[in-house]
Amino acid sequence: MHYKRFRDFVGQQRACLDTALDAMAEDLDGLDEPGALQFRVLGDRKPVRRALKFKAGRCKVTKEQVADPRLEIVARDDVLVSIFSGAQSPVTAFLQGQMRVRGDVSFGQSILARLASPEGGRDRCPELEEE
Repeated sequence: MHYKRFRDFVGQQRACLDTALDAMAEDLDGLDEPGALQFRVLGDRKPVRRALKFKAGRCKVTKEQVADPRLEIVARDDVLVSIFSGAQSPVTAFLQGQMRVRGDVSFGQSILARLASPEGGRDRCPELEEE
């Protein structure tokens, strides 16, 4: 089974998730889906929260915690960098237990469809492949 990947939103700045989120927000402008996608980023220190807020066809990044996000993604910083760089599919990360998701999954699917690699970059999930 194949899963869509993001285009590379990290580039040479592998450690900067904020830069990736800013680039993603630009690409998500025009998405007519109200709500917020919140990321809880786990690392060596205290968890960090970032959110993509959608309102009236505009998307902006916020460092504030969203009280009631439409979708929340919880993952380690290295997993998010892997996803945001296009090296790994978010679906594969979820199926392998590297990422937790809470909320409206269809909202996440519409975001993934918008951010997916135009080259059709996909990776395989070994747990679901037929033998």
